[in-house]
Amino acid sequence: MDHRTLMDNRPRRAAAAFLAAVGAACLAAACGGPPVPSFVSPAEGEVPRAPDVLVEVVAEGAPAGSDLSLFVGAVKVDSQPGQDRIQYVWDTTSLSGEVTLWAEVTTPSGRRAQATRDVVIASSGDVPPAVAFVWPLDGQSVAGMGLVEVEATGDRAAEVEAVRLQLDGALLYEDEAPEFIYSWDTTTVADGRYVLQAIGRYGSSYTATAEAVVYVDNTAGSGGPITVNITSPSGDLDGLLGEVTVKAAIEHENDLQVVEFFIDDVLMHSTNGSSYQWVWNTLDTAPGAHTITVGAQDIVGNYGSDSLDVVAGEPGDLSIAITQPVEGEVISGDYQVLCSLVFSEDVQQVDFYLDDVLARSTTNPPWQWAWGVTAALGAGTLLPGEHTIRAVVLDAVGGEASDEVTITIADPG
Repeated sequence: MDHRTLMDNRPRRAAAAFLAAVGAACLAAACGGPPVPSFVSPAEGEVPRAPDVLVEVVAEGAPAGSDLSLFVGAVKVDSQPGQDRIQYVWDTTSLSGEVTLWAEVTTPSGRRAQATRDVVIASSGDVPPAVAFVWPLDGQSVAGMGLVEVEATGDRAAEVEAVRLQLDGALLYEDEAPEFIYSWDTTTVADGRYVLQAIGRYGSSYTATAEAVVYVDNTAGSGGPITVNITSPSGDLDGLLGEVTVKAAIEHENDLQVVEFFIDDVLMHSTNGSSYQWVWNTLDTAPGAHTITVGAQDIVGNYGSDSLDVVAGEPGDLSIAITQPVEGEVISGDYQVLCSLVFSEDVQQVDFYLDDVLARSTTNPPWQWAWGVTAALGAGTLLPGEHTIRAVVLDAVGGEASDEVTITIADPG
């Protein structure tokens, strides 16, 4: 399942407050700070109402060890310590009107620079389905055997019945399977630049299209092997319940083409981003023994994998546990509050309270709250010291459960 976060729509006002809170930051051109980050996508203007709008931001030339963060309004939605690029899948289906995206790069010395992008969420209307490349991405280099993956998007995505793949206008494959995946042997063409085109059929015609420019480079060296290690879950693997975050550490020399997550050899999730993790809800599978496998393939065909045997427990009464932060933790900056759930009925809503004041409500997993501590401190709406975080879950039959922790906000001064 994708890591998509339901965002509230507090565009300019929230972003302006946050930027004011970190007012000591300066632009690179003005005071020798880091390079200003820039948005690759989406473009300024209208973006679709869809579950998978790609937000990409880069900070090229940032000093080694710099951190790059992405915000929607005042809510931090992604952070890549030590990286100069973020690719975030943004769910805009519940949003409307104008939204401000902004990015911030922070150097190891503490200098900061920001960039913003104003977009408008398209009105729902009768928007036809679309298709998009999951892999390869536009501008990607490819080599050897690789998977070309296309997905249908939009509220009417289920209407896409087939996808044609074309290379520079020549038909490669026509796929009518529920998952549009094609194994492409790039050695059948000469090295160079090509245009991959995906054309989706819904109704009686092929009209939904997407393009990606790719560079075939089969002459590159094969590089070393790929090493995959599953780092989470860990500890007691007997009786896992609810949402379990599966994470992997991957060592590789070439760019990775795809990272895939399997339960009992059934593909559950794939990604080509730099965050190799997936949230598995054990309640979607039968109780008992299961095998988690994470596999990775690079652009020249090298492959590595790791497996872990676990036991999924029986669902029980409704319960919620705050897994992050822990009791007594000291928080010194923006924070992601995370919860795990165990439930026997459908979850309807999870509410997060700060000192008994409602701070965030969500109806979709992952059950988390991106807490803008820095902005709240700067605006004077949050004071350093001891505070209580409480999470409350409600299910479809009126059940309720809660958990709370006491934490300390460090004095930024």
